[in-house]
Amino acid sequence: MVVSVEQVDEAEINSNNFKVTFVRRGVEHTMLVRRYGEKRDKDLLEATAAVLDHLGAKGVKVPKILRSHAGNTFEREGAYTHTAFEFLDAQHYRGTLPEISATATELAKLHAALGDLPNKTALEQAVAFPEATLHLRTYDQDIWNRILTAAKANDSSRNDPEFDAHLLESESLIRDAVRDTPPDAYAHREQSLVHFDLHPHNILTDGSDLRAIIDLDSLRKLEPMRATAFALHRLVRQHVVHTEPEDLEEAIRKAIKVFLNAYTGVTRLTDEELASIPYFIRNEALSRLSYAMKDYYFNNNPAWKGDLDKQTATIAEAKYFEL
Repeated sequence: MVVSVEQVDEAEINSNNFKVTFVRRGVEHTMLVRRYGEKRDKDLLEATAAVLDHLGAKGVKVPKILRSHAGNTFEREGAYTHTAFEFLDAQHYRGTLPEISATATELAKLHAALGDLPNKTALEQAVAFPEATLHLRTYDQDIWNRILTAAKANDSSRNDPEFDAHLLESESLIRDAVRDTPPDAYAHREQSLVHFDLHPHNILTDGSDLRAIIDLDSLRKLEPMRATAFALHRLVRQHVVHTEPEDLEEAIRKAIKVFLNAYTGVTRLTDEELASIPYFIRNEALSRLSYAMKDYYFNNNPAWKGDLDKQTATIAEAKYFEL
């Protein structure tokens, strides 16, 4: 018997995660039910479930899927697909140094385990970016000339001159970043499955130790250093927000050192990989910003307009990660 259903993930306005409390044979239990929309690709969901099983067997701290009595991973109801997970009584990453260390250690273990996947080629194909997404993520000077020209045109069909002006305020920052961040600078780096979106909301802790890395729907085949640099930036940024240090640069240096010491305690990083960190922070921010602005100016889709401030801030902050 179901006792209660409550929406969780307080940082997400449209959370699709629900804490379900139920009674079975007189004992109260809880589980997390994740709801996927009708557009979510079934192959991607199945690939994610297979990866979660593999990671769990390897001892990586990830959510445990609770299958139905019939052994099903997914249950369909109307337009939605649902998966049940073991409920973890934890909090999202806040930004303490112990949390940074614990997360970096687990991230390195996760990357190592992802390199040892059975049926890896098929899984990589299942989680590959659609061609349309890859096209939107590309950037160069010509592309940004077109975007900025569109912003300057003040097209009445979009009717948001304030946003156009806001983008143009960052023109120099963006042009400099595009010039200094050639898209193919690390094209020679090998790619593998990685967690593509490891940010504070996708990390569950008990205040110091890590309970789980979540949102493995974000698996993609990319350069491991891209994922590592992305996670490093987001974790260190949250550390600064959490601690409000008087000496910003010293706090950032200390947090970076804690992360890298923990990560390299599991997986060695070469000098080239360490030197690539600020590049991948800028490159990923430019890829996401280009996606959002091309979708807005060329496809009239405003869904990712909010990425302007987030990604330009990331571009500006990349300088702090020069090692």
